[in-house]
Amino acid sequence: MELKNLKLYMENRSIIPKNEKLKKRALLLHEENQALMIPSDERVMTYSNTLQESDCL
Repeated sequence: MELKNLKLYMENRSIIPKNEKLKKRALLLHEENQALMIPSDERVMTYSNTLQESDCL
């Protein structure tokens, strides 16, 4: 039982960084989607800001 718990713990530890990366990607996609929903004159500025923020990640 202890060995099984250790294996599950190690598996969870390996999943956590992947999960964080996916969360960041989901947030960027959400922001991009929101930018596409606004009028085109505002879209360029908002999308540009999103790209600049993603470069900082």
